[in-house]
Amino acid sequence: MLFFFFFGKKKTNKHRYVTIRIKMDHTTALDAIQQGVEKLDEAYQKDDGSFVLKVVGQEEYIYGRRKIVDYEAVRNSVRNEDDVEFVLLKRPDFKQRIEEEKTKQQHYTNMFKSAYPPKVNESGFFYEDKVAEKIINGTGVNNGNESTACDFLPETAISLYECDWNYRLKIEGLTNCCALPRFEEATMKSVYVVAELWVGDMMFESATLQTENATAKNEIRWGSWLSSRSLTFSQIPREAILCFQVMGVGDNGAPRCLAWCRMPLVDHRHRLRRSKYLLNMWEIPSFKVEKDGPKTDPYAPRAFRYRGATRDKHVKHIDLDQCQVMFYIQFVFEVIQTMSCLIFCGLNSCWLNLMNLPLM
Repeated sequence: MLFFFFFGKKKTNKHRYVTIRIKMDHTTALDAIQQGVEKLDEAYQKDDGSFVLKVVGQEEYIYGRRKIVDYEAVRNSVRNEDDVEFVLLKRPDFKQRIEEEKTKQQHYTNMFKSAYPPKVNESGFFYEDKVAEKIINGTGVNNGNESTACDFLPETAISLYECDWNYRLKIEGLTNCCALPRFEEATMKSVYVVAELWVGDMMFESATLQTENATAKNEIRWGSWLSSRSLTFSQIPREAILCFQVMGVGDNGAPRCLAWCRMPLVDHRHRLRRSKYLLNMWEIPSFKVEKDGPKTDPYAPRAFRYRGATRDKHVKHIDLDQCQVMFYIQFVFEVIQTMSCLIFCGLNSCWLNLMNLPLM
């Protein structure tokens, strides 16, 4: 079957139309482009690969070695016995577009720096959850019936977008993972913890961190820092959500999520989370096919990673000194520059340290 194509090329304020007759079953998009380029001026006949065909009236582009008849616009025209009209366009130079976008980004960066001060500090910044404790300690008395000093040490806060530290966290350990409903002792021999960073339903691929596989037992310790070399805290939006998952690996090597929890990276006071937290994770119930129940596992797609609850079952603040006495006598803590989280999965727990700064 034969039919006609019309190529349009701008020439001053007019268009030049060229009719080309091709074989529908054999001609590819590249062949049609070559025939159209041959009708152009000599200055444009150097590189056939720099041109594409656009269907007039539709957002469909034709190029490459794909057959003409495989495109939907062509098939509809053949079915209706209509002519197909294309316009021959020159491909944009992607390297040039990248350079232009970089120039725009640099321009916006310079405008932002000139509009705001380089560093925003507040010497009189206090943590709300520490003020009451300091007042009680300052007004109390010791064993010698002497008043204790009330010393409010100011803490410095910087903007999140000025923090150039790499995003990192430390997972200290995991306990009692064998008590989870979906843990199968006969097939699952190892477990690991995954920490993902989500903004809405979009995940930061470069911020996905996970521990090494460890033998499944009641108490597991890792204690190693996990960091992202390509992502800094200044590049993380304030709406970012941390999603922790306990994964079990079976004999076939396929991982299965056993428990999960989500928590905002920035709290309600617009500051990065700091100090230690005791988190009760959400366990995933076991799935059995019933007569009137669902036929597929609703937890298989793991949609809870981006639309689950943004808090755990139970959140309890733990003082740093108490944590050292209770669990971490052998660990050294960076009190000022780190945030530590203690996460429990029901009876299952994993410990985390996150590099952190307070936010304005």
